[in-house]
Amino acid sequence: MQLYETTFVKGFKPRNILIIDECHLIQEIIWGFASLEINEKFLFNLIEEKIPDFNTMEKYIEWMTICIPKLSNRKVSIKNNTLNEVAKIKSGALKDKYIADIEIVCSRIDGYITKMETLIEYINKSVWIFETIINDKKEKKILFKPVEIQQIVRDKILNYGGFIVLMSATIMNAKNNKSFVKDIGIENEKYRIARVRSTIPKENRIIKYNSSIGSMSFNNIEKTLPILANEVMRILNTHKNEKGYIFTNSYKILNYLIKEIKTNRFSYHDSASGRIGALNNHINSKSNSVLITPSMNIGIDLKDDLSRFQIIVKMPFPFLGDKQIQKKKEINKDWYVWKTLVELIQAIGRSVRSDEDYAVTYILDKDWNMLFNRSKHIIPSWFIESIVNI
Repeated sequence: MQLYETTFVKGFKPRNILIIDECHLIQEIIWGFASLEINEKFLFNLIEEKIPDFNTMEKYIEWMTICIPKLSNRKVSIKNNTLNEVAKIKSGALKDKYIADIEIVCSRIDGYITKMETLIEYINKSVWIFETIINDKKEKKILFKPVEIQQIVRDKILNYGGFIVLMSATIMNAKNNKSFVKDIGIENEKYRIARVRSTIPKENRIIKYNSSIGSMSFNNIEKTLPILANEVMRILNTHKNEKGYIFTNSYKILNYLIKEIKTNRFSYHDSASGRIGALNNHINSKSNSVLITPSMNIGIDLKDDLSRFQIIVKMPFPFLGDKQIQKKKEINKDWYVWKTLVELIQAIGRSVRSDEDYAVTYILDKDWNMLFNRSKHIIPSWFIESIVNI
């Protein structure tokens, strides 16, 4: 909301105190905010411009400086033409629909212009990547994504507070985690760290790590999956009278488990659009359903009897097939480890939501051991104390 206000509405003013909750999401939000996706078909229909095949960002910046005034002029032309077209429409409902459709197009043009201007402004202050994609229908689009975003964070967020409070359960051990402060551009600023221990009793949040299942890495997953499915089935039987939650981190693993495990307990989705439906089915189910998902590890509340057990079947390493992730890891290897921990601890936090709540967590990926050894210096003590090897 603040990014929207500072960039589009200009209504968010600097203040003495700025409090940012869930601050571990700052980079991800800025990545989404600043990333630009240009659809060639849409662009050509507007201003008869095709996406050129350049090898450098500098060339694309020159091209964008040509596109921006063309897009601005096209928006003015569309709005002027709208007045004439609306006057010809007699039906009130059709008139409203026509106006709504035009507003969507104009809003999309505004988005292109704003993001192009952002890219031009920060091209020499940040690190960016670009990639061209052609889909099955031979439609072309190009993506521009920021990688290092410290200056954007400062201009769009940090400069709006005199005294800033950053809060999150997954900053990790901030004293040892220099990656976080570096990535948001405050490593040379004066900052203090305030740590609060978990108020949830340790026995209410036990994490059982089973190292005998095997590695779920790319090279080992096919061998491990049958063993994993058997263990998941065993855990389901152990908790046959309770609701639960399984985080798979990929649709491949989800599909394998729902195929191999014969049960009607699973509430799942086969695309991002089905997430809310799967969650609601689980919440409203009168039986002991189990929500199984590759993506809902943040932002859902499975409090109390909605989940008394949860299974993490794979370490949520960021996907290195994404050029943005690849470049970020190349610049800062510590970030890659930290980001994996954030996703893992957020997933484990879905089922224990208060001091009185309780659930047992099962980690079944042997790669947890490798991740732990690389990152134990930044893992919160309250998390470490919960782990039991089985």
